[in-house]
Amino acid sequence: MITMIDTIREITERVSMFDALNLYGFKPNRAGFICCPFHNEKTPSLKIYADGRKFKCFGCGEGGSVIDFVMKLFNLPLKQAIARIDYDFNLNLVKIRPLSVSERRKIERERLEREKQRKYKEDLKQAEKSFFDVLCELEKIKREFVIKTWDAFDCFNYNKITFFDI
Repeated sequence: MITMIDTIREITERVSMFDALNLYGFKPNRAGFICCPFHNEKTPSLKIYADGRKFKCFGCGEGGSVIDFVMKLFNLPLKQAIARIDYDFNLNLVKIRPLSVSERRKIERERLEREKQRKYKEDLKQAEKSFFDVLCELEKIKREFVIKTWDAFDCFNYNKITFFDI
């Protein structure tokens, strides 16, 4: 008979954090960081370690294995988190009833919502970058205009021309 500890060990060996992040709609950067789903932030602070077995958020302090991540992400107790991972990754370690159509739809809606939020954040970052580029360009134009205006003003002063002479 397989014990709970054996099941946990098997899940942590067969499912990496990177697999879970990919399935649940998160995309780590090259350094292995994502924006933590457990608190609001703009800068990624949740680190997935190179072996893919552990994570740690330097913002809120959450950390642990793939099971801990799923427990916290979906607000599930240990047994339900194990069952969810078992079902999502088709491990067949736990004998549970299959999910109903409504439960599967709910899971898919949650995944799509997380994906939509991730896309929104990426679009917002791109818009901020574009806005900053436009501001920089406007500042450059403003500086050039001021220089040309001062040059024209200096021309009036050097030639002793006044506006009344024009």
